[in-house]
Amino acid sequence: MQTPQSSRLDSVVKSLQEGFHKYAAFVVAISWRKFALLAFLALVAGSILDDFLPSRRSAEMEAAFQFLSQVMDSGHGTPSGLSTLRLETSSSAGSKLAWIVVIGSIVLKVSARGKVEAEAAASAAEENADREALKRQVAEARMAAMEAQVEPHFLFNTLASIDHLIETDPATASRMQKHFIAFLRATLPSLRESTPGSIQPLEREMEIVQPYLELFKIRMGSRLQTRIEVPPELLRAAFPPMMLQSLVENAIKHGLEPKPEGGQLQIVARSENNSLILEVTDTGLGFGASPVPGAGIGLKNIEERLRLLFGDRAGLQITTPPTAGTRVTLRLPHSSL
Repeated sequence: MQTPQSSRLDSVVKSLQEGFHKYAAFVVAISWRKFALLAFLALVAGSILDDFLPSRRSAEMEAAFQFLSQVMDSGHGTPSGLSTLRLETSSSAGSKLAWIVVIGSIVLKVSARGKVEAEAAASAAEENADREALKRQVAEARMAAMEAQVEPHFLFNTLASIDHLIETDPATASRMQKHFIAFLRATLPSLRESTPGSIQPLEREMEIVQPYLELFKIRMGSRLQTRIEVPPELLRAAFPPMMLQSLVENAIKHGLEPKPEGGQLQIVARSENNSLILEVTDTGLGFGASPVPGAGIGLKNIEERLRLLFGDRAGLQITTPPTAGTRVTLRLPHSSL
């Protein structure tokens, strides 16, 4: 059981420790120029105290000052430009006390600097990690919002087409409904399993796109021709979910469907310099010529998703092929799943 006296002693020791740590942090934080000014003021204050304090010298004090003098002479623990200081063994206690404080502060500033800098670096690294985690969370939230914007878009368009054919051509509507069921069977697992930033094989994208194209072949008849050139060895290539389907939908809705005579849609994939190159080309009205509003929203979403997923390693390019129309080229890192 602690006595009141021991409790007071512990409190005093704790206060001294806290004061020492605060002083050490202060000494390390200030510049050497400010430190030199404070040291000079401390020595001036010590010389002033000489007039008020008795002059005594003990063997122990003399030995301590001899040791500090040797430290100063050897240059240990002192910065450049301060090693010329010398400890004067004056018989005045004020000057001696001032020198003890100055020299102790020099040693403290030099020895503790590395520890304080390491702690500051660790704190900065932790703050940077927190910022990066926040950026990642924001990016994932933005990607989730963009995927939510794209997914209902093509689903509602397909349902509207089936509804229209039920009134005008029930037999064709029935066939279209079967293709729509096949499309949903391929699509829903991808939507359910995918998360913001997820990647899936290109093969799964093709399983979604092919029934989707069959739906529009029924709707557009001979006005839509398709051509797909995806080598089997690229079917396992990593690819962002729903991105190819969005490109195909964009090409049909804004390029081929508004064109009276229709045209051809071509999908080509190839590997080039460790990159997966995928091109969706249509012979429709051309980029920016579609009367249907919102022609660039889907492409902007895709470009943003690529940037968030792969940074500068991926990109989207829009060009006009020799046969007119629009060609959208995706470039992203090639890796297999």
